[in-house]
Amino acid sequence: MVPAPDQLAKQRGVLQPSQTSVTTADGKRTIFRPDGSVVEQEVAAGFVEDRSEDKQIHRIGSYPLFISSGLGAHNIPALKQAGVTHILNMAARAVPAAAPDQFEYKLCKNILDIIGMDLLPLFPELLTFVDAGVKAGGCLVHCHMGVSRSASVCAAWLITRHGYTAPGALGLIKQTRSVANPHSGFRAQLEQLAEQHQQSGQKGKRRSSKSSKGRRNRSQS
Repeated sequence: MVPAPDQLAKQRGVLQPSQTSVTTADGKRTIFRPDGSVVEQEVAAGFVEDRSEDKQIHRIGSYPLFISSGLGAHNIPALKQAGVTHILNMAARAVPAAAPDQFEYKLCKNILDIIGMDLLPLFPELLTFVDAGVKAGGCLVHCHMGVSRSASVCAAWLITRHGYTAPGALGLIKQTRSVANPHSGFRAQLEQLAEQHQQSGQKGKRRSSKSSKGRRNRSQS
């Protein structure tokens, strides 16, 4: 039953004025105050500000694949010593390329560390770049803090290129970078990626088996 107009008026009369805050993905926050004034602020977009002095880069297992925070990505001597040639910057909105004349970069400005971010359709392009870096000598994957986005991409590479499970890939990454911890949304996507990769591998094996059987039958005839 819809309240009568007079009832609605009474209900509005008992409501307390409140302040409303709206934050968009590009980091702009607008605050609407009860007195009618509007305040606009600039805040970090899609990530938590990194205040630690984390300048190390971390090699993942024995692979020429490295992970770090934004500060680590600016540690040029360490990058050179490790043989890094390619840098995948998952937080280009917050962390600029340190040395574009010395390394090959892929800059991702619109990949946010939020639950609603879908990495699955982006993995093929991202991992192709990682492949190029690994083949050339070394690839660093970093985001702002080296915790969620970068760890997710490194885990995806381990899953699709070396057959790791999602927990196994993240476990290997945490051995070298203990703070690596993708949020629940990215973890679910890694589980889905691993399942898809396993299913595609099984289909490939069945096709190979049928092809071999067909060749044997032809040779016998």
